[in-house]
Amino acid sequence: MQQKFIIQEGNDDLLLFFAGWSMDEHPFQRYRPEEMDFMICYDYRDAQFDYTMLAPYRHIFVVAWSMGVWAANPVITAMKELGVKPVISLALNGTEDLVGDTDGGIPTNIFLATERTLTPRNYQKFLHRMCQSDETFAEFQKVAPQRPFEEIKQELTAVKSRVFHEGTQEAIKPAHYHFNFTFVSTLDFIFPLEQVVKYCHRRYEADERKVAVLEEHPHYDPSALLFLLQDIWLKSHRAQLVAASEAGEKSVEEQFNKIIRPQHGKARSDR
Repeated sequence: MQQKFIIQEGNDDLLLFFAGWSMDEHPFQRYRPEEMDFMICYDYRDAQFDYTMLAPYRHIFVVAWSMGVWAANPVITAMKELGVKPVISLALNGTEDLVGDTDGGIPTNIFLATERTLTPRNYQKFLHRMCQSDETFAEFQKVAPQRPFEEIKQELTAVKSRVFHEGTQEAIKPAHYHFNFTFVSTLDFIFPLEQVVKYCHRRYEADERKVAVLEEHPHYDPSALLFLLQDIWLKSHRAQLVAASEAGEKSVEEQFNKIIRPQHGKARSDR
């Protein structure tokens, strides 16, 4: 796993972001959270993570998008074991269970077919599907990742080897689930909306306060990323979440709901 700082200015707080498959830092360099260092993680050909890079920070806030939700989950497990508990962990258009056929993430047959038939042309089709519209795709191309095709193909193959039990199409279930809140998009053609909503219903025991549905948003949406990688992290908001964290995860989640609901007009609670 690659870890790169987009912002490294000696701040006390760190925004730790796990990007999706095939990404690098280029699509996310525009986002500037207030008075925070900003680290991106990507390239999941291996699961190695350098936890010493987190040592300077008093407070860590985790955001993960797409496959990054799956990749972040075991990292958060290890962080907690090391006594480095994130203040809050937010998921966007992704699930801790990367694949699943009823209430998981990507349907098994689609994941396996994507890995088996991946070509440069098919990869561009995937990116267009991720963006949903020609306009968003054209904007994405201006900040597209700069990784070679063979590397991102290797990444998907490596992920497959860690997702399924060896020699089967049975997905490995995470030992722990850590995300406090999930955003799902109605126009997500990568992680199907209906399946992810069912997943969240099970995952959060039908607690609608832990899910927000983003109307008319695709899988990759700059406005949703702007909100989750910049606008929400005002210093005052972070202070409120840190104070709430002293009373436990439930208090953090309640405080986050107070922050998010007025701010993000396109978000509504789970159906």
